[in-house]
Amino acid sequence: MSPEIISSPQNPRIKRLRRLSTGKDPDEEWFLLEGRSVIREALGRGWELEAIYHTAGRGIPTAATTSLQVSEKVMQSVSTLDQSPGILAVARKHYARMEEISLKGRSLLLAGIQDPGNLGALLRSAAAFGVSTVLSSPGTAHFYNPKVVRAAMGAMFQLQLCENVKAGDLATLLDENQAELIVADSGSGEDPRSLSRQGKYVLALGHETLGVSREFRALAKRQVRIPISSATQSLNVAVAGSILLYELA
Repeated sequence: MSPEIISSPQNPRIKRLRRLSTGKDPDEEWFLLEGRSVIREALGRGWELEAIYHTAGRGIPTAATTSLQVSEKVMQSVSTLDQSPGILAVARKHYARMEEISLKGRSLLLAGIQDPGNLGALLRSAAAFGVSTVLSSPGTAHFYNPKVVRAAMGAMFQLQLCENVKAGDLATLLDENQAELIVADSGSGEDPRSLSRQGKYVLALGHETLGVSREFRALAKRQVRIPISSATQSLNVAVAGSILLYELA
């Protein structure tokens, strides 16, 4: 017997997918994943999937999750991409609470980074260079914004994520874990190649124009900058952050 195909845009499940695709509700427990590779990565890392939606002819990565077939038109109507890959999943968000976090090696604080593409790229670099924990301050784009998820390319499944971290929270975390805060600054600071790679530290990256806030700066033991040509005013924050993570790794 052929599986039932959801073809109505008014189907309650499809309406919910469209709502999730906007990413406008940061309190929502679930988010969308698009594409076979990121769905497989989520499954491999043990993340909970509520359901997988697919068009005809798309193989499902697992039989352990509810799978529902939808029409091409319906799939495109809920996709966040210009050309849908034909498969998406609803996954549960994972957040770490401050009291659960134990800093190991290098961690990252994203303070006031509002562009989702930059935030997602930084998550990808964080995973690539051995970061275990990524914190974000109020005013930073949400980790599960659809554009962040897309730019991260599955990197978030490897990271411990914690949002809305305030300066007082970070001060306690640094003290409890005997860790150091290093602030990236485009105007002044040490060459990252001169810093010791020993011990635990949190690298703070801020708004491209405003930088890291005064409250976080007050907690920092060091500032670091990337030497660049005088003909260039600054680097994109995702590029700068990736270079610093590599140099400090």
